[in-house]
Amino acid sequence: MQIYAINLSTGFTLRAKSAKSDIMERKISHLSRNFTLQGLLCGTHYEMTLTAYNNAGNSEPSETLQVRTTGSSEYILKENNVMCIWIDNQ
Repeated sequence: MQIYAINLSTGFTLRAKSAKSDIMERKISHLSRNFTLQGLLCGTHYEMTLTAYNNAGNSEPSETLQVRTTGSSEYILKENNVMCIWIDNQ
């Protein structure tokens, strides 16, 4: 019998979708301790999921996170108003 070790996560894929935009998909390194998602619209509801991946494939998506950015929906968030996601992969 051969036993193969499954590597820890190689990285993560963050997906964000709003009614007003296409799906945003960002790859995040497994070495990252945090990630800043830029380009979100103010005053907009988003659905976000996170999956892990490695050479064995992809995980199931996380529970969907429902979030809303602050402000009025006519503006794109400025650099100092971004959403940060912390990843605890220990």
